[in-house]
Amino acid sequence: MALNDIIVYVDVAETTKPRIEFAAALAKDHGAHLIGVGFAPTALLPLYGVDAGFADMSEVLQSVKSQGETALHACESHCEAQGVSIEIRLMQASATSSRATSPVAPAMSISPFSVSRATVTR
Repeated sequence: MALNDIIVYVDVAETTKPRIEFAAALAKDHGAHLIGVGFAPTALLPLYGVDAGFADMSEVLQSVKSQGETALHACESHCEAQGVSIEIRLMQASATSSRATSPVAPAMSISPFSVSRATVTR
C-alpha cells in the first residue's frame, strides 16, 4: 500500500526530531508528501486555584507561537535537505472553539484559526 500524504505533529519536545526524521524517511520511501503541523493556542485556560486576575498573557502566547514556527521551519529545512515534498502549517485556535474549520482535519473543532504555509516540491 502506497502512502500519498503523511501528517507529522511538530513541537519543541525532545521527541520531535526523531519523529520528523522517521516521517521524512517514510515519505521519501513512499514518494509521499509530508505535512508538518504545529499548534499555537490563542488563549490559555486559567489554572484552578490561581488568582491570575486579568493578567496579560499575550507575551506567553506569542512565545509559544514563535517556538512553534521555529520548530516547523526546522522540520521544513530537514525535509528539504532530504528531498522530501513538504508543507508546514501552524494551527491557531482558542479552547472555546466549537466549529470545525480546520483544513488539515475537518472533524477537528478548531476555529478561528490561521494557517502559516510554505510548500516545497521535489
